[in-house]
Amino acid sequence: MIGLINRRRAAQGGSPALPYDAEVEYLQSNDIQYIDTGFVPDDTSGIYIKCVCIKTRNNAIPVGVRENTSDTRFMINFSNTIELSWNTYLSCGLYSTDLDYEIENNFLNSRLGKVDGEVKRTNYPTLNNITKSVYLFALNQYGHANIFFYGRIKAVKFSRGNSVVMDLIPVRIGQTGYMYDRISGQLFGNSGTGNFIIGNDK
Repeated sequence: MIGLINRRRAAQGGSPALPYDAEVEYLQSNDIQYIDTGFVPDDTSGIYIKCVCIKTRNNAIPVGVRENTSDTRFMINFSNTIELSWNTYLSCGLYSTDLDYEIENNFLNSRLGKVDGEVKRTNYPTLNNITKSVYLFALNQYGHANIFFYGRIKAVKFSRGNSVVMDLIPVRIGQTGYMYDRISGQLFGNSGTGNFIIGNDK
């Protein structure tokens, strides 16, 4: 039905209707929800994320993939410190729960890792081969969701080369939360169990 409305409005010269009811401030996971973005990184890929870690633990991964037990990491991790992982991981400073962080990991192929604009990592060798997709709110570990993130995600972007190829924002349809890609127009829903907690409408 949404597609039909979009086509009718486009034919009438109007802007297509958006496939959601409202943009929201965040989606929050409580350890059992996650999203498969379908994005498979290569050596020129990067991440930007704005997120809040609510519960501390040994590891909590808001975005990432690991191909196998070798150094095949492409992720961001809230461990004892914020870790920026690119093949190997690098600790990049302590963090506090319930605070917003803006984190970049080779975003726009900068070969830099940043936390709130401050450069924390500069060692970016060729990324080892990854064939699996990146998850949100968990790590895609060898093809399975693991090391879940108890926290909120407010925005995510994936780049390839110097171009943003996914621009994800949290939205709702009714009271169900999704990530909406402003580039492709695609909605990404929960692949785990339960439901995301939804922030206020923006």
